[in-house]
Formats: sequence, structure tokens, C-alpha cells
Amino acid sequence: MELPLPQNESLRLERLRAFRILGTSCERVFDEAVRLAALICDTPVAVISFIDEQRVWFKAKIGLELDEIPRDGSFCTYAILQPDVLIVPDPLSDERFMSGLLVNQIGIQFYAGIPLITDDAHSLGTLAVMDRVPHLMTVEQNDSLRILARQMMRELELRRPRETQSRHSRLHLTPPLPRYATILIVEEPGPSKPSATDAPSGRVLRPSCRRWRRGTPLVPATRWHNRPDSE
Repeated sequence: MELPLPQNESLRLERLRAFRILGTSCERVFDEAVRLAALICDTPVAVISFIDEQRVWFKAKIGLELDEIPRDGSFCTYAILQPDVLIVPDPLSDERFMSGLLVNQIGIQFYAGIPLITDDAHSLGTLAVMDRVPHLMTVEQNDSLRILARQMMRELELRRPRETQSRHSRLHLTPPLPRYATILIVEEPGPSKPSATDAPSGRVLRPSCRRWRRGTPLVPATRWHNRPDSE
């Protein structure tokens, strides 16, 4: 059977990688969520999974030893295709799952899972409960799965700004150095201008330099000033 894919699969995978959750270590917040799901739904198995191109990877799990399973034939592959809880009451009689690893090797006979959906409507994975015997879910249990799934996504969404802020906090901005321009005013002596020997007290008249800082008003520069002959 051909593997069903979401219509936005390429964008979904890109979004999944942006969260940097795949391959991370166990975390208490996710471990407690699957334990609570198993207690509420009265099932021996509960998982939080994320789905990449070829596999279903378990971020948190209870009652299951596997770290990942093939995507083909998995419950999660179909759970991310819909917006609400997917319930499979009898996978042994469902051709979509009867050849799957969880059904054939683990003996799963009941599945209920809800997709973990981002703010921009991409399903990254699932929160699911499973049983090895036929099982029924109440309305309250279904609602509990919805609440837990929303909490898990809030946890993931909140992490991204904190990581961005942490990276930016390591950047130290240096204020720009003041910029100066040196203005040299040189005038050729003419009939109406004093010559170097016309300066009083035998001093020599020399060109003057002024520094102008960018952003400050220009001040008329003194065109000539007295300096001792010894210079």
C-alpha cells in the first residue's frame, strides 16, 4: 500500500526540523505527559511521537521498549492526516495496519492518537495511547487527549523564542566610533590678504586645521592663526 502523505509534507518536515526535537534525550515534561495519558485512558501504552521522512520516532513512551518504528504501516502516519483523534478499535481487521510492526510484533489491538499541530497548521507527530486488548474510549478521555496534545505543543512553541533569545544574548554590540573629518583651509596670498611677514610680533601665519564631527553643526574655521617661528 502506498504511504499516505500530508499535502504540505515538505513544509511539515521543514517545520519539524526547525523545532530540533528529533533525537533529543528524555525530558520530564514529556515523560509525565505520556504517563498521565496512560492513567487517564487506562491503557498500558502511551507515546509522544514525531514523524520524519521514513520513521516514527518516540520522544516519550511508557509500556513500549522501541525507540522508533518504520513510518510505513504505522498508526501515526494516518493520525497526522486529520485534525482530531484517530481511533482504531480493531487494527487486525484494518488493512492499513494489519501488517504494521506494532500490530504484528507487539500485539497492539487498540489505538487512539491525536496529532500535535503547530500554530501554522503543520502536524509534527502524535500523542497516542494503545492497548493489547480491545478497548473503548469515553468522551472525557478523548477530551483529555486533546488537552494534553495542546499542552505539549505550547511547550514546544515556547522553546523556540527562548532559544533565539539565548543566542542573541551572547551578541555584544559595540557603539560606533565617532567619525571626524579634517578640513584644511589654505588661501593663496593676494593683494588684499596679509603675507606671512605682515604678522605682528614677527610671528609666521600658517594654515589652520579643524576637525568636524559628523552630526554636529559646522563652525566657521579660523583661517589663520599665530604660531612661533621656532616651530
